[in-house]
Amino acid sequence: MTTRNATKSLPLQLEITHAFQGPNIWSRLPVLVVHLDVAGFSFTHWDLADELLTSLELKPVGTTERCPVNALADWFSAAAIQLQMAAGSPVSFRQWSVSNDCHRIDIAIQFEEEELARAFIPLRKGR
Repeated sequence: MTTRNATKSLPLQLEITHAFQGPNIWSRLPVLVVHLDVAGFSFTHWDLADELLTSLELKPVGTTERCPVNALADWFSAAAIQLQMAAGSPVSFRQWSVSNDCHRIDIAIQFEEEELARAFIPLRKGR
């Protein structure tokens, strides 16, 4: 019998930290800043994540990032932009910053209507 040493992935922790209405440190555009705590989180099923977007009749993100943390930021921000665009908001700006220890990501996502942008970001409280 073979045993596997599997590490359980912790849930991804999300928090909207800022809603900038005008020019800010990220852009001249209005942006939501979402803080992701990725310590202990692992995800390798990018094909399934893209299938979700395809099922919503959106373009798959198909991230080309090789670093898992950057790939997560790339997919998350692209999905948030595409969902807003599908709802009729002409948005495109997204940018992120990864902490030196690769445990935290801050993602800036452009919005036209703040309430709409917030609706596409599922929040989890606590661990």
